[in-house]
Amino acid sequence: MLAHLKKGSVSVKKGDVVRKGTLLGRCGNSGNSSEPHIHFHVMDAPDIETSKSLRIQFHAAVEPIRGDTVIPFFY
Repeated sequence: MLAHLKKGSVSVKKGDVVRKGTLLGRCGNSGNSSEPHIHFHVMDAPDIETSKSLRIQFHAAVEPIRGDTVIPFFY
């Protein structure tokens, strides 16, 4: 789940195949925030109310936890 994307910027739709580097949308500034940001949540089912959260791991085995800031890695 991705949240707080810029309105109208989502560039994929349900069923699209995405790969590393695919633009999903642009970072927005919705909600109660002072700067553009996104929230993302990886889960084991599509329903956010009943699914379980899954741990994620970024490049170089970095495993962020709630509140961590992730610095972009460009390839």
